[in-house]
Amino acid sequence: MPDLWSQQYMPLDYMDDNIFSGVIKKIGMVELFLVIEDLLNDKAAGLSKIPNELWKHYNKEVLACLLKLLNLCLSLDMIPAA
Repeated sequence: MPDLWSQQYMPLDYMDDNIFSGVIKKIGMVELFLVIEDLLNDKAAGLSKIPNELWKHYNKEVLACLLKLLNLCLSLDMIPAA
């Protein structure tokens, strides 16, 4: 990298290292319910092959497991690319 640009990518002394620590917060059950409620019906399933209608009919225990998985992905910074 040219010296002209390498200085642009150096850490800034006046920038707080924790500036983004609150950006990714845990997902709450209410937020999960709202997202699932807004899913459109009669649409092709994604990579999971689980149709939207099925998500809407799962009980709270299944959704609680999904919520734990989603929050674990966030906390471990292991978000699937696809």
